[in-house]
Amino acid sequence: MFRGEGRGRCRGAVAVQFIVLSTVLIGSAALSIDVGMMYMTRAELQNAADSAAMAAASELGLHGGTQAMIEARRVGVEYAEMNQVHGEGMTISADDVVFGRGYLQNNGKYLFEETGLLPDAVRVTVRRTAGSPDGSIPLTFARIFG
Repeated sequence: MFRGEGRGRCRGAVAVQFIVLSTVLIGSAALSIDVGMMYMTRAELQNAADSAAMAAASELGLHGGTQAMIEARRVGVEYAEMNQVHGEGMTISADDVVFGRGYLQNNGKYLFEETGLLPDAVRVTVRRTAGSPDGSIPLTFARIFG
């Protein structure tokens, strides 16, 4: 007797809920994929910077003087460009390899002071932004959702 009453009003409610929740679920999955890609790219950029800085610093230790800095800068650029970031090679300029001195602070972190006089530390800057030679990382789903 009361079984059929009220059914007409709720007929499309499940379909609307399904569409809304599916959109939220797909958007969350897309965001997770893009954020994961950004973290992976960050790790690859850090790896490229570390390998370039270590190669340049070891080259500095082998030789002395201005010629050592020129050779260390060349080696730093070479090692940075050997790394793959997001499946593509890196491009950095010689200006991205900077020499200086490193000082251990009281908080346990190192302070880098740029100098060309007796350098003992190297800072290498790698980036994948819109202004960098390789351009920014193309995100998979961010373009779809704006």
